[in-house]
Amino acid sequence: MQFEDWESDPEENPIECKLSQTPAAIRKRRSRMTNAEHARRRWIIDRHTQRAKRFGSTGSFTWEEWEAVLKAHNYACARCGATDSLYERLQIDHIIPLQCGGTNTADNLQPLCPSCNNWKRTKAIDYRKEKPNVYAHPSCANEKAQ
Repeated sequence: MQFEDWESDPEENPIECKLSQTPAAIRKRRSRMTNAEHARRRWIIDRHTQRAKRFGSTGSFTWEEWEAVLKAHNYACARCGATDSLYERLQIDHIIPLQCGGTNTADNLQPLCPSCNNWKRTKAIDYRKEKPNVYAHPSCANEKAQ
């Protein structure tokens, strides 16, 4: 016995196949994907906001601000240039880490791939092309890289 596909074979059951392709059914499938993506975005922003509160940092950012940061970096890692892929999404990195007194605002964010973000850890390194005058909190001065 073969496994059945999620859509019926049109030759075996033409009515059921047509029902799965109606505009309402297509919109329902699309809205599920959209809702899942919105939930993922909300979870990411909420997670960073909670971390900022835990470290006593100020500020917040929206998904649109994060998208602007990604666009400024051509949707690539600021350190190595790796592009965003299905298997390895770019991560939100705080240039001055939250635990070192950095803010949770869009001007303190840069996109890093998981390996570069893991390498950076709590160092205050700015990989942006247009670097504003940013300095690390004195407690992280010994970890600051050039």
